[in-house]
Amino acid sequence: MSYSIVTIGYKSLQNIKHCVNEAYQSTLPPDEFILLINPYDEQTAKDILNYAISETRITRYAYMSQNVGVATAWNLGMAMSTSDYIVVLNDDCRVDTVTYEKMIKEFSDPEVGIVGVLAGGNPKDIKMIAQGFLLAFSKKLFLDIGGYHEMASPLADEVEYSLRAWANGYKTVIANGCSWHHIHDISNNPQTTINYLGSPWTPVKDQPETIKKIKQLVCKYNKVINSN
Repeated sequence: MSYSIVTIGYKSLQNIKHCVNEAYQSTLPPDEFILLINPYDEQTAKDILNYAISETRITRYAYMSQNVGVATAWNLGMAMSTSDYIVVLNDDCRVDTVTYEKMIKEFSDPEVGIVGVLAGGNPKDIKMIAQGFLLAFSKKLFLDIGGYHEMASPLADEVEYSLRAWANGYKTVIANGCSWHHIHDISNNPQTTINYLGSPWTPVKDQPETIKKIKQLVCKYNKVINSN
């Protein structure tokens, strides 16, 4: 099973180096490593770009002129992948050697569209959701129903995506025996202001209206799933 790893270079070159090293130390190394560079500050962005240019293990990369947000960047990375499966990874998530192999093995069931390592979502959701810092997707699912809903940018909403997948006949499963360490950055600090598409954006102030629209979609998908 061929797979790609897609991650975003943002404010830490060291994080990207860890991602690349862990990927190729894996018991199942990726066929492709795709890096999307969302500028945080000028120097860090240049450092990550220079590393991407010189690091032969990075298959391809894209450098954004501005921070285009997580959903948009991950969607671009998935579109750039030529593999059957795609692991989408937060750059601050550290992954042990067996996790990628265990995740990809779950796609032996052709009905599986999304594989996670930790359950999440809302107890009211009809189907199980996987948390979004480390997820694997089938390219078939991406081509069939699209990627992350970019309404959620500059963040990304895995609940909407997962329930949309369930509503279209794709299962989400949790891979057993995985090990990782992840720091929830912006989601745990909603007062943090980031520069998004050239303008300041603060979750606690700017996200509520988006959340309202995402919840409407989630409600719709729950009804579709319940009627199937």
